[in-house]
Amino acid sequence: MLLRNKNAVIYGAGGSLGGAVATALAQAGARVFLTGHRLASVQQTADRIKAAGGQATETK
Repeated sequence: MLLRNKNAVIYGAGGSLGGAVATALAQAGARVFLTGHRLASVQQTADRIKAAGGQATETK
């Protein structure tokens, strides 16, 4: 998947499935916007993506 210069919004990014989808999209080059019920979990997912060189923005 080539998703460079594309945006993705992932709801439930703090969970295992949403986090995996967000990570995969970020690895493919997408800018990911993450949201979910538990902001702390969403922030952890965003931190992992950013540490790997991806672009992530988290919000509740």
